[in-house]
Amino acid sequence: MASRTPSSSSSSSAAKGKLSSLFTHPLRNSSKKFNLSQDLAGRDPPPPRESTLSAATEDQALHTLFLEKNCKSGDFTVDEALRHFDRMISIRPIPPTSSFRVLLGVLSKKKHYSAVISLRRKLEVSGLLSDHFVLNILLNCFCNERRVKDAFAVLGAIFRRGCCPDIVTYNQLMKGLCLKHKIGEGVALFKKMVRLGCRPDVVTYGTLISGLCQTGNTSTALKLHEEMLTSNGEPSAVCKPNIVCYGAIIDGLCKGGLLEEASKLFMEMKDNGISPNLVVYNSLIHGLCCMGQYEKATVLLNEMVDQRIEPCIITFNSLLNVLYKEGKFKEAESMLKLMIARGVGPSIFTYNTIMDGLCSAGKVDEARELLAHLMNKAVLVNEVSFNVLINGYCNQGSMEEAMIVHKKMINNGIKPTEVTFNTLMLGFFRKGRVVDARELLVK
Repeated sequence: MASRTPSSSSSSSAAKGKLSSLFTHPLRNSSKKFNLSQDLAGRDPPPPRESTLSAATEDQALHTLFLEKNCKSGDFTVDEALRHFDRMISIRPIPPTSSFRVLLGVLSKKKHYSAVISLRRKLEVSGLLSDHFVLNILLNCFCNERRVKDAFAVLGAIFRRGCCPDIVTYNQLMKGLCLKHKIGEGVALFKKMVRLGCRPDVVTYGTLISGLCQTGNTSTALKLHEEMLTSNGEPSAVCKPNIVCYGAIIDGLCKGGLLEEASKLFMEMKDNGISPNLVVYNSLIHGLCCMGQYEKATVLLNEMVDQRIEPCIITFNSLLNVLYKEGKFKEAESMLKLMIARGVGPSIFTYNTIMDGLCSAGKVDEARELLAHLMNKAVLVNEVSFNVLINGYCNQGSMEEAMIVHKKMINNGIKPTEVTFNTLMLGFFRKGRVVDARELLVK
């Protein structure tokens, strides 16, 4: 029985890949004995199966998968994200703007600011820079990269498109200005946004207060703090300070030696129901230790442990520093043991603190032994480690030993600093060895 030729309608249906094409050749009863080799002989090879998805549909599927899976989980590299962006702008019809917001937003969230900025021209050509949210993402990236001038250019684009900047936009600009330590401009921006009817929130206040404290303008930060509490007499506009605001001012006060004011603010914070965190405790402990108030610092240490806040390397280094400076070696040794027992490993700053304490107590040779031990253990010592030891020998008048340490410093690939030369020069002058000082200067 001769085999039938498939109809043209069946062929067309198969080409389109419809489900009905699977039934074009149903199984038939036949009395003829089936022979595979004979059956295949004389037949043309079957045509390759066509994909059931068009290229455009496949691109759309890959695009959706990347956004819903990779972007949400953060499981992607920057190169993958950039390639996906190029694929997105080539898809027709082009994906909605919301898809671009998701991709750019995730890149920004993962701090790949330069990657987002690199897409600026492509965004402009694609017409995506007309979107307020995309502009905000770009502005945020410029601010985090400390390119404040470019950020303000984006702000101009927002205005030109008839959009009104919101609190998020202003907060990003405030952050950029504070990162560049342009505090005067930050204060001016704060006043301008109030004039334009955009009420500052706790993020605005916290950012500006932190910037003021970091640049030594703690008194101005305190005034801003008071303004938050009173809201300029507007009860409906109360914006309570948070841990960021309190922490920044307490740290600024401690660095300025104003421990009494810092302690008052610390108590105010707790009275307002805000629990101190590790950063706040570290600021106070460091401030107390710098003023030699070790006992008060240990009270805070016990308090933070009771609050289930684990001390970190910064906490212990502050305490060890004051103990060694005051020559309390026994207490310092106990503190070091406690530090290790709590799972906090000493850092190079810790070791430098110990060596400095030993040198201050005239135990320079012990400090030298510690340095040698660290180097034998492949601990990464730094220029401070050698400078501490050089200073110790110079104070003893042992200039030959100081120069041996100086030579060892160079041999170990550590470049002497200005502190190194100043210490050695002063040591030589104290000994009346002007010629040696001049030779050192020439070198």
